[in-house]
Amino acid sequence: QLSPTGAWTPLLGPTSVPMFRKPIPVTGTHKLGGSDVKKLVKDLQKKFVGMSVESAESIVAPLGGKKTVLTLVKCQAPSRMQIYLSDGAPIVIDHSGKGDLELTYFALWRVPGALGKPIVVKHAHVTHYLLKGADLMLPGVGSAEDGPAGDFKKGQVVAISCPGNPLPFAVGEVQMSRTEFLAAQSGIYVKVKTCVRDALWALAASQLGRPELTPNRGFGESEIVAVDGQGNRVENDEDEAISPGSDGGEEEEGDEDEEEDEETETDDEHEERLPSMSDLEIAESPVVTVSMDTQIDTALIRAIKASIKDSELPMLSSKFWGQHVVPHRRGDGPALDVKRSVHKKMSKLFCEKIKQGWLFGKEDKHTKEIAVTSVCRSHKDFAGCDLSYETFAELELKEQRINDAATEAVAANYTGAAAAAFASNAGGRKNAPALVFEEKLRPPVSASKVFAELGKVDTLDNEHAPVRFPFDALYTKAEAGEVVKAYCELFQLDKNAPSGAHYLLDPTLCDALFKGVSKKSENFPTFAKKKDVCGDLWLGRFLKVTSIKRGAKRLIKKGGVPPMTIQSERRAGDRKVTRVFGFEQYLIEAEELRETLATKLATHCTVCDVGATKNAKALKEVVASGNAVEKVAGILENVYGVPRMNVATKDLFKGKGKNK
Repeated sequence: QLSPTGAWTPLLGPTSVPMFRKPIPVTGTHKLGGSDVKKLVKDLQKKFVGMSVESAESIVAPLGGKKTVLTLVKCQAPSRMQIYLSDGAPIVIDHSGKGDLELTYFALWRVPGALGKPIVVKHAHVTHYLLKGADLMLPGVGSAEDGPAGDFKKGQVVAISCPGNPLPFAVGEVQMSRTEFLAAQSGIYVKVKTCVRDALWALAASQLGRPELTPNRGFGESEIVAVDGQGNRVENDEDEAISPGSDGGEEEEGDEDEEEDEETETDDEHEERLPSMSDLEIAESPVVTVSMDTQIDTALIRAIKASIKDSELPMLSSKFWGQHVVPHRRGDGPALDVKRSVHKKMSKLFCEKIKQGWLFGKEDKHTKEIAVTSVCRSHKDFAGCDLSYETFAELELKEQRINDAATEAVAANYTGAAAAAFASNAGGRKNAPALVFEEKLRPPVSASKVFAELGKVDTLDNEHAPVRFPFDALYTKAEAGEVVKAYCELFQLDKNAPSGAHYLLDPTLCDALFKGVSKKSENFPTFAKKKDVCGDLWLGRFLKVTSIKRGAKRLIKKGGVPPMTIQSERRAGDRKVTRVFGFEQYLIEAEELRETLATKLATHCTVCDVGATKNAKALKEVVASGNAVEKVAGILENVYGVPRMNVATKDLFKGKGKNK
C-alpha cells in the first residue's frame, strides 16, 4: 500500500512473527543464481508498492548481480520459513515460503527508508531493554510525530531507530492505530520481530562472507546511542533516567525544574566500547618548530641514555641511526633528515659527535663506515635537555594497540567459519589475542542483604547514583574484603566489641556468615575476630569463578578451568588421527582452530560434534589426520597462549606415525 506521504508501505501479513530469541534451526543452504536475484528484486517491488528498482537492487545486490552472493537458508520443519542472505547478511525473510516477504534491519542499513519513516524511541536508554528482547512500550516513544508518518494502522511493519542514529536497529509490528495511540497512556506500541543481537544477527555472524554486524560506532553491545557526522559514538548526557526495573521503554518522569546540565550514568559507561583513533590522548599542542639540528641532537641524546646497551656495541653508524635515533624522535615533530641539517652527511654528523665526546668510534675496515664503540651517558651537554616528550615509536605503538583492540572487538562478533576467515585475514598477525585468566569471587545469596544495605547509602541522595558494591558483580579477594569492612564501618560494629580485634555481629552480618553453615540447634556467635570476619568466614561463602578473556571475548567459568584434551586414536583399520576437544572454554573457535592446525600441520582437519546430550548442546572437536599430539600442544601454546599445564595429552602410539 502507498502511504499518504509516499513512503513504501508493505502489504500486511496475516500473522505476527515473534522476535528471533532462540537459535535458528537450519536444515540446508544453497546458492542462488542471477535469475533468482532478478526474481527477488521483482518480488520486493511487488510486495512494497512504490519501491524503485534501484532501491530493490541495493538491498539484494549492492555490488551488482554477478559480484553478489545470494544464498537461501531453509529452516527446520514444521517451520516453512526461508531466509535470503546477500553476501552473508540476512536481508529478507519469507515466513511462509510462498512470498510472505519481510525486510530485516540488515536490509534497512542498505536502504534506511525502505519501510518509511522509522519510529524513534524517546532516548537511548530504551534501546537497552529492546536489545534484551522487550517490546517497545508507549512510554518509550515521545509523541505521534516520532512514529510512522501519516495515518498508520494496526499491524503495519515499521523500523525502530535511536535519536541521533539514522540507521534502524529493529523491525516490529505496530499494535495500535494512530487514533488508539493518541488516546492510550500505556501498553505495547510495537511488537518487536527482529532486533540487533538476536538469533538472526547470530546467523549473520556465522557466515563465511563476514557481513557488517555494526553499521556505525553507535551500535554497542547493550545499547544503541547517537553518532556524529563522522560516524563516531556520541555519549548520552540526557537528564532523563530510567529505573532498572522498568519494562522496555517505561521510565520515571523527572522533575521539570531539574538543571539541564545534570549528568546521569548510563549502562553504556560500563560497556567496553569499540576503540577509535579519537581515543588517543594526545594533547592538541602546536607542532614544535625547532631546527633540524636540535631535533637530531635531542633524539640522539635520548637514544644514548635510554636505548643503547653496552653489550650491543660496537655498532655501525647506519644501524645506530636507523634502530635507535630515528625511533626516539619527537612524535609531534617532522621526520629526521640529515640533509636538512648543517652536517649534510651521516658521516660528518657522527664525526662531529665523536669530537664533542658524545660518542666514541672508529672507521670500519671493510665497509669504510664509522662504527660506534662506546657512548658517554653523563656528558655535560645532556644536563639541560628535556627528554620527557612522547617519541615517534611510542606513538606508533599506541596507534597499533588501538587498531589491534578495534580489530579484536570486531572479530569477537563472528563465530564459526566467519571467525576462521577473519583470523586468516587479520592483517598478517601470526598469533591470536592473548589469553588472560583471573580468579574472581561471586557474592552468595546469603550476603545479599549486606550489599543491599550498602547500596541504600549510595543511593540515599540520588536514586540513580552508581553503587560502589553491586551484588551482581565479580570481586577479587581484596575487593570482597572491602565490602564487609565498609559494612562494619557503616554500622560501627567495632564500637561495643569485646576488644579492638573483634567485630560485633548484627543479624544481617551473622546470616551472611553462618546461615546454612551452622546447625539449627547451635547458637550463632555474637562477635568474631576482625581477621576472621574479613577473611575465611566472609570469603569462604563466596563462589569461586574464573574470568577468561581473549581480546574482546569474555567467559565466566564456575570454579577452575578444566584442561583441554589432545589424544590420538586409531580409526578405520590403521588410520591414525589426533582429536582436540575442550577448547571452547579457552575462547577458541572450532573453525579457526581447524584452519590453524591444517596450515601448521599440512594435513586434513575436520570439525565434528561430540558430547551432545538431551539438555545440552553438542560441543565441537577438531580431528587431524596423523599422530600429532605433541605438535598440537605446541601450537596451542605458541599461537593461542594455552599453558602446557592446561593441556592433557594422551598419545596411544607414543610418538609413532605421521606428524609425530
